[in-house]
Amino acid sequence: MWQFWFEQCPPRQNDDRVRVALRCEALEDRCTPATFTVNTELEDNNPNDAVVSLREAIVKANGTDFVPGGPVQHRIEFAAGVSGKIISLTAGQIEIQKSMYVAGPGAGQLTVQRGAGMPDNRLFYVRSNTVTSIVGLTLRDGRSPANPPNNGPIGGGAILSEGALTVTSCVISYNTSVQGMSGSRGGGIRATAGSLDINSSTISYNIAQYGGGIWANVPVRVTGGSIDNNTGGQSGGGLYQSGSTATFDGVGVSKNSALDGAGVWSDGAALKLTGGSKLFANQTAGKGGGVYVNGGSIEYAGVTIGDNTASVGDGVYLKGAKIGNNVVWNNDVEAS
Repeated sequence: MWQFWFEQCPPRQNDDRVRVALRCEALEDRCTPATFTVNTELEDNNPNDAVVSLREAIVKANGTDFVPGGPVQHRIEFAAGVSGKIISLTAGQIEIQKSMYVAGPGAGQLTVQRGAGMPDNRLFYVRSNTVTSIVGLTLRDGRSPANPPNNGPIGGGAILSEGALTVTSCVISYNTSVQGMSGSRGGGIRATAGSLDINSSTISYNIAQYGGGIWANVPVRVTGGSIDNNTGGQSGGGLYQSGSTATFDGVGVSKNSALDGAGVWSDGAALKLTGGSKLFANQTAGKGGGVYVNGGSIEYAGVTIGDNTASVGDGVYLKGAKIGNNVVWNNDVEAS
């Protein structure tokens, strides 16, 4: 792209005329973010008609360029006639390849789900180097397959994210990560790169071998909302956090179950629980009803951890972890 402008120059000696010069300079290619409006709950993918499905809108956004790495996001909106409907995905997962803001009308107003009888597929695959926001939707019945097509990554029944993902005012429920060779991860969400922020959302009734609700090895921040009734077959019923950091601020973590770490399994991570968060009524036959901290550290203030059940460490089980002022604890903390 080129920018042109005129510049006034002084007259030459003995010449009263004012000269005008045309100057130009090259600018980098630019494009403003675009808005795409979904006006049907059906899987319509005909680019030549006026009907725009969710998949079609995101595919169009994927094909619309803007300055790479910038803060801009394409916007996906929903027409009023789509509210109160269910969008059933019948053609597999939807890939988000560009930064975008998916602005749903409210979790109680619109549901995105895997179509009944469809093969195992998650709902969304958020690709790397993207900044993605998903707001005001219910995401349910996704099933990440044991053997993804094209040897793709496993896990993330509703969402697999490799970018910077923010989930706000959503309900993510009844999703499953199906057992694969290395174990299923993230029944609701699996985040493997970038970051994960969850605000005022409900993560419930999801199932995976590791991290029934969420599995992450990236910085995670959960603010408000709840993580409840999720099942981790092995570890981390509500959240499995591997390395990096995890912060809960005003979150309810309840009625989750796993073999160990029913509420939260923190593996070599810096775990911080604040803002009146409550970890209660989580249940395991193993260790760490509320939290299992395997190395790393845990810090908590103004938090309720109680009425959890475990064979060892009803509230918090610490294994070589640091708590508070860097004192190493190896015993069980029953409640805090």
